[in-house]
Amino acid sequence: MAHFSWRVSLNGVQFADGYLQTVQINVGQKSYTDPVTTGTCTISGWDIDQLPTIEIGDLLRIVAVDEDDTASPKYQRAFTFNVTDVQLSYGITPDLDRWVITGADAVALLGRSSIDVTWAAGTVDDAMTALQSAAGLVNATYNATTAVSAQTLTNSNGLQVFQQLVNTEQGYITTSHNSVGVYKRGSEIQTPDAYASDDGTFGGVSVTAFKYDQIEFANLIGQYTEKVEATADGLATQTVGTGTISYSYDTYNASTSDALSNAEYVAASLEANAVSPISLSCLDRASSGYSMMQFAAVRRCIGVRLRTVDYLVNVIGVSITANAVSTRIQMYLRGSISQQFLVLDNPTRGKLDENKLGW
Repeated sequence: MAHFSWRVSLNGVQFADGYLQTVQINVGQKSYTDPVTTGTCTISGWDIDQLPTIEIGDLLRIVAVDEDDTASPKYQRAFTFNVTDVQLSYGITPDLDRWVITGADAVALLGRSSIDVTWAAGTVDDAMTALQSAAGLVNATYNATTAVSAQTLTNSNGLQVFQQLVNTEQGYITTSHNSVGVYKRGSEIQTPDAYASDDGTFGGVSVTAFKYDQIEFANLIGQYTEKVEATADGLATQTVGTGTISYSYDTYNASTSDALSNAEYVAASLEANAVSPISLSCLDRASSGYSMMQFAAVRRCIGVRLRTVDYLVNVIGVSITANAVSTRIQMYLRGSISQQFLVLDNPTRGKLDENKLGW
């Protein structure tokens, strides 16, 4: 079991102890084909008088503490944002006063930036270093080694540049209050960190699993595409598939062959997503044997079982809603690229004619 309490601090100073009422956090993507999205938070509470002086851009740190953890110290998970607004509502009497603080991650800073940035032919990591320096962010790279063409960009929107680099690498996205990053393509965890099972088994064996109460699969039109089109800057568009329903995007791939490989990877990923859960939700107290908060993180791998069928998925985004009584964790998922390949002697991925051997 797990039960979370929440603590908040402003510029390193804790506040709102005993006064915090609700927490809402959204980070990452909700769908594989979603553009890069700003991570946000909203916290609310009472007793306006105990609030510190707050300014736009202040560092807001929100920490979940597993009060049922018997270890010392107890498990904690922190999220960081920059303050974007403060709302104060005064009631007839002071006990009816309420406050709301909102925050956003570094994606919002990129979205508001107009930058000049240059990088030589190299890797996505090289381009990310140049981008973050130009945007005034802390440098964070994650071995994203896809080749990029040389670029000199003037008065460019930082978020659009970041999006195109994400498209180039096709890796998972990570953000904080002062940095953004993209992981190397295919570096996501491909064996389960945790299990969500309706019967306590996965892959034909008993597992320690948490209980989910909501699971969602892709709607047909949301994941359906007949062709994928990747256009590297200054190069010809590379297409995988035929038809009129397409998913198109721009990249900084260094060659048409790299752009074609990119499109093939995306086509395979969309196919995997079409038959896998895209969302999973549970309450903190439904966890059994471990705290789900630590696995509700981008790139984590979850083994999901529903009505005798096993699915291997990776987390691409998380939404958390909490109050004094409970915490609900919702994970947004994409089908693991690894489950498309033949795995000998595996009861769920060892079936001939049901796997892809490459892209």
